[in-house]
Amino acid sequence: TFLVNTGDKLVLLDTGGAKFLGPNAGRLVQGLAAAGVEPSQIDEVYITHMHGDHLHGAVTPEGAALFPNAVLRVAQQDADYWLNPEVEAAAPAAQKGRFMPAKRAKAAYGERFKPFKQGEELTPGIASVAAVGHTPGHSCFMVTSGTARMLAVGDLIHIAPVQFANPEVTIAFDWEPAKASSARMTMFDLAAKEDILVAAVHLPFPGLGHLRKAG
Repeated sequence: TFLVNTGDKLVLLDTGGAKFLGPNAGRLVQGLAAAGVEPSQIDEVYITHMHGDHLHGAVTPEGAALFPNAVLRVAQQDADYWLNPEVEAAAPAAQKGRFMPAKRAKAAYGERFKPFKQGEELTPGIASVAAVGHTPGHSCFMVTSGTARMLAVGDLIHIAPVQFANPEVTIAFDWEPAKASSARMTMFDLAAKEDILVAAVHLPFPGLGHLRKAG
């Protein structure tokens, strides 16, 4: 996860998978404390997409909002997909559990669950960028400070040694693999060409770096 201090707000980009990913996961609260931040101080939480490993961390094991004063924001297309009972009913039995994180988050945040339109500026200095393919509403977030920019890419990349060298390679979790591959190449080309710092949750810690094109 990435915590952004805009000067006016504390904004968290993704929340991790909490203990759903195993006993050694779910250290978000401790990580925030190490940065001198309490969950109650977070103003807004932006989710790149509604898979559990990015969303579970927004909700306590008891089902309450971990961030009691924050709004939770996700692209409207992802909300429409993962909160649609008909889509869930049509999903294979082995996939039905993947709808649970979205339902838990919506229930926990209630009126503070506010979907956004892709491309929208969510708060001064942070805008959503459509990168559909991994999920129907997968989004990146462009963080701007003066002339500096950072692009939080969510699940545009999972396996660095494979997908940096061969960005056309997709992963089984992609909703529409061809679109996911296209989005990755488009965003990577942008980051490399314009020297934008990339923040990626599935890359080794700290998950921050610059891209350059070879060949």
